[in-house]
Amino acid sequence: MGMQSHLLMDHPDPGAAMEALEKYGALGLKINITELDMHNADPSEESMHELALRYKRFFEIFLEAKKSGKANITCVTFWNLLDENSWLTGFRRETSYPLLFKGKCEAKEAYYAVLEAAVPGESIDKWEPDYPEEDYLLKDMPESDKKVFRRNIWEEGEYDYAASYGFVPGVFAYLHKDNVKRDCMLVVPGGGYCMCCSHEGELPALEFFERGMNVFVLCYTTDITMSVPLKKQPLNDISRAVRFIRKNAEEYNVDTNKLFICGFSAGAHVCGSLAVHFADVKDKNAEYDKYSNRPDGVILSYPVITTGEYTHADSVRALLGENPAKEELEYFSLEKQVREDTPPCFIWQTEEDGLVPVENSYLFAMALRKKKVPFAHYVFPSGFHGLTIANDRYFRGWSGGDYTMEQTMRAVFSVKDGRGVNVSGKRKEELMEQFFGGNEQPANGIDMSLKEDVGLWKDLVMAWMKRI
Repeated sequence: MGMQSHLLMDHPDPGAAMEALEKYGALGLKINITELDMHNADPSEESMHELALRYKRFFEIFLEAKKSGKANITCVTFWNLLDENSWLTGFRRETSYPLLFKGKCEAKEAYYAVLEAAVPGESIDKWEPDYPEEDYLLKDMPESDKKVFRRNIWEEGEYDYAASYGFVPGVFAYLHKDNVKRDCMLVVPGGGYCMCCSHEGELPALEFFERGMNVFVLCYTTDITMSVPLKKQPLNDISRAVRFIRKNAEEYNVDTNKLFICGFSAGAHVCGSLAVHFADVKDKNAEYDKYSNRPDGVILSYPVITTGEYTHADSVRALLGENPAKEELEYFSLEKQVREDTPPCFIWQTEEDGLVPVENSYLFAMALRKKKVPFAHYVFPSGFHGLTIANDRYFRGWSGGDYTMEQTMRAVFSVKDGRGVNVSGKRKEELMEQFFGGNEQPANGIDMSLKEDVGLWKDLVMAWMKRI
């Protein structure tokens, strides 16, 4: 039996671990200690010493259980070799230092502590890695066709959202490796202003990249705790992102006159907010303020638009709080804010959308028509909310691009550890159940026929962008 062992510095208790080993041992099972690591986000000498002591204690338990015959432990497997390669940094959304080695196979104190649990100290040699430099280089790996990287959009000291938990909004780039100046797409995932859903980030980014564009995914400010109203922070984030891309257009090979933004659900509300309010948003940094934040075209996919009758209530709650002022509701009810200089828009949704009523799309389309703003509007008869690009990748059960969930996971783990900002006990219970309760999300079912109509929206939008 494999005993998966992703440990924390304060959990589980060593005594509980010994009890579990004895119970499994009593069943006559061979036990493999698998995937062993120990999350520790503090690289200080004191903290790494505590890590070493905890590793030593657990190996003493393993050895005691083996020698006493209470548990037939056959092996211990660590879940990677170097701190820098640990999966925990991505999963926990904070840098982790959980293993026995770091850097270029340099042994940490924890390595020697593990050995001390098994053999006398005088018999332990000091580990001195002497591998040639080329052994650390990746060789014979397939070369990517794209440049992929992340950049913060706010500079040091500029970003001060209270519930950021160390997150700073940024863009994740998918750029072609040539020097051709290309049209640009900024993708803005949805998630009810509580998260940035990964399938609405990387999936459309790959689609537009493969269609010849240079693409960025915006990881903007959200609040899964619904405890610190976002107000204009997401609007400020997307405004800065557009300016950031234009400021660096030469480096990124972007045509500054063909910069489109594409949002999904609440991410479409972020995009729509910029479309109608771009002139309101002045950048506090003069170096950025001199660049235009007006996108050249706006794509709204199953968008949240109104704060009125057909609103998505949870999105508005996360954005504006429990009791928003009338003026705030008016400002973010986008169908009431369309201007003559609003950029051209492409809107699509399904009539069956059970989360965001399709009336949102109609309200915005009618407002655009009244102001004589060019637009395209497509409503497909079938399909659930969140279909993103509705292609083979999506319907095959694609996963990836979880970098968009950084702030959400930082917040959830902070709340779990008692470090939440203004988070009520009730909301903490809800989050623990949602993220740690082991409950699976209900499946929507797979209707592959949706590719035949909803899946065409990418072709339609490419044709529309050519006219801009």
